[in-house]
Amino acid sequence: MSDSGLAGRSWRSRIALLLPVVSFLLLVSPQTVFCTAFTFESIVDTSGVFYSLGQPKMNAAGEFVFRGKLDPGGPRAGAGIFKADGSSVTTIALERLADSSSPYSQVDHSAINDNGAVAFRAELASTGSTAIFVDDGTSVERIVDSGDVGLLGLGEPALNDSNVVAFLAGGGNHALTPHGIYIKAPGESPRAVVENRAADSSSSFDRLSYSWTSINNSGLVAFSAGDVQGQNDGIFVGDGTGYQMLYDTAPTFDSVINPIINNLGTTVFRGELATGGAGIFAGNGGLITPIALDKTADPQSSFHAFDRYFLNDSGLVAFNAGIAGVGGIFVGNGESVVPVICGGDSLFGSTTEWVWPVGISATGQVGFVAHLANDTFGLFRANPTGLGDDVCIPSPGPGPGPGPGPIPEPSTLLLLGTGVLGIVGYARRRR
Repeated sequence: MSDSGLAGRSWRSRIALLLPVVSFLLLVSPQTVFCTAFTFESIVDTSGVFYSLGQPKMNAAGEFVFRGKLDPGGPRAGAGIFKADGSSVTTIALERLADSSSPYSQVDHSAINDNGAVAFRAELASTGSTAIFVDDGTSVERIVDSGDVGLLGLGEPALNDSNVVAFLAGGGNHALTPHGIYIKAPGESPRAVVENRAADSSSSFDRLSYSWTSINNSGLVAFSAGDVQGQNDGIFVGDGTGYQMLYDTAPTFDSVINPIINNLGTTVFRGELATGGAGIFAGNGGLITPIALDKTADPQSSFHAFDRYFLNDSGLVAFNAGIAGVGGIFVGNGESVVPVICGGDSLFGSTTEWVWPVGISATGQVGFVAHLANDTFGLFRANPTGLGDDVCIPSPGPGPGPGPGPIPEPSTLLLLGTGVLGIVGYARRRR
């Protein structure tokens, strides 16, 4: 189902007198985003067999994976991992409550690669251990099991197009609990990309990334790390044979967290600036490009409280933020920022109460979850429309640059802004 209305129109009219959408030029090769409007598709929602939709993601092909809780008033209860593309919904794995023959007592965090293969985490009914599986459409392979390898607390998986899985393991993101980031290729044993000192006494790090993992098709995993003395704090990439620092926190940042990496080696991360405020930044080991700054970092900006963001191979970043208490989703590339959809916009005969990004495709489609005023939760895909020659995506930028060099102070930029909503699962309210 599609909606050709411009959901951002009412929101744009409200902010038109506040500040325009402008481009900023900083430390990047020339690129332009011409998209100023989007049409919308409904992928799946809670008006049918699903009671809730949680932990969704979208790949570069525009396909979604999510945990769906089945309507307890329907023919089945329980939950499962499902894949959807707008025309069909495919079951990947069901919990035993939904299918008595299932080996899984619980299924949750999942990832989808650009070939449509799905990695998911599950608790085994027979042993109680936690495992990560990959379903490539023809078979399901158990990748790693906490009971087999002693990796307790398996975290959210990431999956590249060679079905290499990256995952967190351990009890926490601090010095006292063993914690590491690992990769597992088909037919190989798990390898540590990095571990903290509690897991490896020779490690340089007490703290590691803990919110999510990110792996590209070259097998590079991006992570943030540091120690209790504030040394070795920065953004790193590793492949299980070694790692390299891309960015130190000093002198520009107080902290940097939660990087993601694309197939060209560009990383996007959230940084707290030493001069105050925060932003979303991009780079590949050389100069840093601000994607968006909050109003503390730049008094002319209206953005505040960034959270989830996604990066494609063209350098487009989809992220959420807010303006005057209205949450929204935006796309930026280090040169311009455009709104996609915001709370209070019209969507499929209702009004959005909040929106949250779940991915950006190779062609600039933005996947998002929304709660509508009619008590429906849904997954949607925003399709960019262009002006003139319909060019909506910038040309891919250069590949990975030289090793780390001086990091310049980010210049001031003028941006729109929003507020964020921390949402993990999405449940339909019952009246």
